[in-house]
Amino acid sequence: MAAPSKLTPDTQGDAWEQRADESAKAYAAFCKYRALPAAERSIDAAWKKYKEGTESITPGYFRAWAAKNEWVARARAYDAYLEEQVRVRFEADRLKQREQRQNVVRALVGQLARTMQAYSGKDAVLAPSEINALAAAAAKVLNESRAEFNDLPTQRSELSGAGGGAVTIRIEGVIDDAGDG
Repeated sequence: MAAPSKLTPDTQGDAWEQRADESAKAYAAFCKYRALPAAERSIDAAWKKYKEGTESITPGYFRAWAAKNEWVARARAYDAYLEEQVRVRFEADRLKQREQRQNVVRALVGQLARTMQAYSGKDAVLAPSEINALAAAAAKVLNESRAEFNDLPTQRSELSGAGGGAVTIRIEGVIDDAGDG
């Protein structure tokens, strides 16, 4: 049974980097292990990558490197680090998209306001149907942005009975048991 990992959330840091007591060969082997897709990661698969498929039986020293240098925990820490990097970039991109959409809405609303101020019948820059289309486009972009970023306005209603008590609903009528609907 392998000894428990010494890596904790507080100490794992850059756990995937070479350790002070880890030889260059052992670290190169770990890098082959770490580079494997998580679902395909195994000591045997790493050995095949390390020896470029020339030897099929994984030797004991290779397994000892993996155990001593905590390959499994270090590779998991690396995977978590990569996932965090992807999440951070995704969130930054989403915020940028949100800002861009807000700028589009501001520009559309600004153009709509200027057009409506300049509207004077036959001298109008845009026809009423074009003004409606501009307003509809602004509303569409605004609503899509609000929906995507869960920024929809909400309305809450409360219903209570007399004196703030519970609401009582009474339904009276004849139940039709004729089976025709």
